[in-house]
Amino acid sequence: MKLHNLLLTPSELVIRDSCFQVPIHPSIIQHQHELETPNAEHFFHLAVNAWKKELRAYTKSLEPTPEKREEKEWITQAFLKPERFIKKKFQTERYGSFENNTQQDDRGFSGYISIGRNFGSLYFNNTDEFHAFPYPRYLNLTEAKLAEYKVPGEQHQIYTHRQHNIDHFPQALLLRTWAMIYLNNVLTEVYTKKENTQPTN
Repeated sequence: MKLHNLLLTPSELVIRDSCFQVPIHPSIIQHQHELETPNAEHFFHLAVNAWKKELRAYTKSLEPTPEKREEKEWITQAFLKPERFIKKKFQTERYGSFENNTQQDDRGFSGYISIGRNFGSLYFNNTDEFHAFPYPRYLNLTEAKLAEYKVPGEQHQIYTHRQHNIDHFPQALLLRTWAMIYLNNVLTEVYTKKENTQPTN
């Protein structure tokens, strides 16, 4: 499958309440060399900007019921007010209440991304416990694309993060968007390097 068809899109990664899945392509896991792609913290600004745009669209789509009006008001007041990225010396960068917090493995792969202890995190280690069944309610992938993301030798498993302390849709949306942008960039590097090392006839 061509690279542009493998990259993940927001419409393919559905959030239900605060739950979602972002599959990690097997080639990223199998890549043994140090990554040139910057770690996930470098994509935080891009993720926040995409998140605000999608969150505004979400609030506009809410039905005009009392419950949904209350949700819209809460999101607008809590998350859509103008904020600035703040980075003080020896402190984690912040955007509003959210932190830009990541951890990397020896290859430079960001297996942990967090927007703060009270707002949610995603974490991944290359062990069997991070294999999961791909739930159709969260993944709107074609059969062909889903097959590309399956764990090698496992017919019904994908690599994916574990979620921690993600309680509300806005936080879930930011973490999903951040992970998607980062993983797409890593996959682009790994895929391109693999293509360049293929023997030519």
